Amino acid sequence: MGQGAILLALVACSRATTRGGAARAHVRMAARGFGAAKPEKGRRTEEGSATQPALDCLRRADGDLDRAQSLYFADAARALRTREPQAFERLVAFKQSHAAAAPTSGAAHVGESDAGAHELLLELTWDSVAAFMPEAQRPTREIEGRLRRIAHAATDGLGPVSGTLLDVGCGDGALVPHVAAAAACDYVGIDLSSVMVARARRAHPAARFERRSFSAWAERPGAPRCASIVFNGALQFFADQKATLALAAAHLAPAGRIVVAHVHGAKFVRAEHEGNRAVAVSTLPSRAELEYIGAQLGLRVTEDDESAASAGENFYLLVLRKI
Repeated sequence: MGQGAILLALVACSRATTRGGAARAHVRMAARGFGAAKPEKGRRTEEGSATQPALDCLRRADGDLDRAQSLYFADAARALRTREPQAFERLVAFKQSHAAAAPTSGAAHVGESDAGAHELLLELTWDSVAAFMPEAQRPTREIEGRLRRIAHAATDGLGPVSGTLLDVGCGDGALVPHVAAAAACDYVGIDLSSVMVARARRAHPAARFERRSFSAWAERPGAPRCASIVFNGALQFFADQKATLALAAAHLAPAGRIVVAHVHGAKFVRAEHEGNRAVAVSTLPSRAELEYIGAQLGLRVTEDDESAASAGENFYLLVLRKI
């Protein structure tokens, strides 16, 4: 959603009476960092591709996808207000604080006390995207090629028993077929959106998906050492990228690697960040910035040829390998 759109929905919900009607925030969904295609304005979607709550929103919106997604978000926010009023108030306060903050370059500040509210905002936002995605959606040939390059970067040189590949912010599991074609690794996809995870499980029933944050995954007892940890279209949702990459490095197996990628590149992410800093709290680091972070973590940076050709602007793929 664009800057201020989520706040409109949240504040409208917080002011509504228990007998009042739904807040109808007519706003566009624009937070599509996992590489989902952005619909044309006013585009209608096929009813067969949506969940029942999404179908209800589509009918209320007369088939307009943008408006239906906004209604879906508002409905979810209203349900949260009823179910967990304190969490809802924290969410409203978090969004209001970011709406009031002056624009700055670099990452938005997300304090430790805000982390839960930010994760909840991400969950609601991506649930509102996933609910309307076609079940049989296939990326374009160009995006398929980039997904293959990301999978190759994550698995290149791994043996037949390669260990765990963790896909952080896995979305609907777009990487799964490309990883499976490249290596016999133990794939695990994690995502904050329960709707995304459900879609991923339907699309790839043989793969393992969990509705879990990266920090919760890393901090649980028995978290495995990973051959690869992939942030594909996901690193911009972490305010402290150095701390995030340090946590990832601590869970790498010997000779493991961290893959940071985005199929639409750094330019797309900057626009995403400028459009909604409360959701996309960061931009993608430059190679120099990633090399600086990597040097402190004992990691060496390598770059994909296509990514290097555009300086990461149109396709971003950098790999940090253990030295």
